[in-house]
Amino acid sequence: MMLLNIYITNIRWYKLIDNGLPWATFFSFFIWNIWLRRNKWVFKDKVPPHHLWLLHIRFLAWEWFSQQPNFVSTPTALTPFTPSTSVWIPPPIGSFKINCDASFHVSLGIAGLACICRDHLGTWVVGSGSKIKCSSPFHAEVLAIREALLLVTNVAGDSGIISSDCKKAVDEIQRPSLSNSVITNIIMDCRELLQALQGWDLIFERREYNASADLVARWVASNAHNSVSGLFWWNDPPSFVISTLCKDNVYGGSPPIPPPYPP
Repeated sequence: MMLLNIYITNIRWYKLIDNGLPWATFFSFFIWNIWLRRNKWVFKDKVPPHHLWLLHIRFLAWEWFSQQPNFVSTPTALTPFTPSTSVWIPPPIGSFKINCDASFHVSLGIAGLACICRDHLGTWVVGSGSKIKCSSPFHAEVLAIREALLLVTNVAGDSGIISSDCKKAVDEIQRPSLSNSVITNIIMDCRELLQALQGWDLIFERREYNASADLVARWVASNAHNSVSGLFWWNDPPSFVISTLCKDNVYGGSPPIPPPYPP
């Protein structure tokens, strides 16, 4: 009965957190993910770090929340939420986030790959780009994830997040069974690299959460036909992406700490 009362109290609490996300929405996803976390521990003997787990819950809550055309009427008269066209969600305080993306040039069979590493404040750490021959958009997205994993081993810290907007690629790399893909060797490389990176997690985010990396990947792909070198390295952000980074940082800064249960 006590647990039921706690649940009812929280889903009826209309306080807003995290730039307008209702606490009731976050709490609902929190409860659901406790069950998922328990199953992962029991059946796979694998439990992600708690700070990454909480961040993942936040992503899921925003994913659902941002798709709602209107809120249900509440005593606080909430207004509809309209997400920004460029939204970057920071990693936990003290860690890093690498957004990666690919842009496939169909007629040339060449892709532009991009990786952008930032800290929890949204500060640019390093960026990389490359163009490479590949067979499909999926092939290109897997290659971009591998580039991000290699970037971790070269420049980034002990913990963080790698974000891709290709769910199929993320799922294939995280799948425990052997891959049947025609690019199995690359997928296996990604699995081995990810397993070796303790404290790092690979996640899927929609494209609007990945706008800067998407822009860089398209810029690299647009140079696929000319004499520009196929490798790019930016210690400072290139001029063509600065405006998008500024829009990203509207949502920059350290992620909020979930509030305690209401009294």
